[in-house]
Amino acid sequence: MASGLKDAFLSYCGAKDRPTVRAALQQELVQQLDILQLQLASCYSAHECAKAYPEIGPLLTTLSRSRAVAGSSEVSRALISAAMEYSKAASTGAYANQRAQTWFSHLARSLLCAAHGGSRRTYELPRCVLAAETTANQRFVLQQLAALLSTAAASWDLARRERVWSQAFGACCGADRAGLLEYLLPALDDCGWALLERHELLAEHSVLVLARLPPDDALELWRRLNVVRAQLVSTRLLPSKKMAGGETEGNHECVLHTM
Repeated sequence: MASGLKDAFLSYCGAKDRPTVRAALQQELVQQLDILQLQLASCYSAHECAKAYPEIGPLLTTLSRSRAVAGSSEVSRALISAAMEYSKAASTGAYANQRAQTWFSHLARSLLCAAHGGSRRTYELPRCVLAAETTANQRFVLQQLAALLSTAAASWDLARRERVWSQAFGACCGADRAGLLEYLLPALDDCGWALLERHELLAEHSVLVLARLPPDDALELWRRLNVVRAQLVSTRLLPSKKMAGGETEGNHECVLHTM
């Protein structure tokens, strides 16, 4: 398994100046990662994965530090999914492994750095990481970003903070992802709150966002953001708008009104 993934990775990196060839090799690398993920799924714990495939961890770490990998949304998605399965990062209870989860956290940060030339002083959220297709992957990446913002953002200038917050909020856009904003709220600073007020995430669908959040978080958004209060008022005064899944904004407003 490791030899096939390693060969696909080296071939992909070696085809830098041959776009047509590299496109085909990219699909081969993605396929190798997807196959790896499926095989790792048969293991119940991170310890079992490491025991059965001891060479995979270091190899996935190497991939995460490659700019060629970080520059492709497809390869990044496949890498994140395989690494998450290898570390069982989403596991809880008896199968949770703090050391493996820390390894996955470092891998995700390495991918962030690789997307920006390897500089560990730059912590932006590249689109390639947000291409993770499962909610679990998106949730974990946003949790890592929130932790990073909580500890590092104070040393950034305003432009960088706004850029990172904007990309993070962008990951929550869409009816199926609105609830992911929950994982960013603990890290919101004055810059984050100000940007959220005018971000497209709330510009049109703040009622939908509130309906996807836990009650305490929804009330905090209502308390702090004028755009949210304005949309709640307009929702009461205007006919209900049809939303995805047959729901209406008016219906959501009634639910929020009872909190």
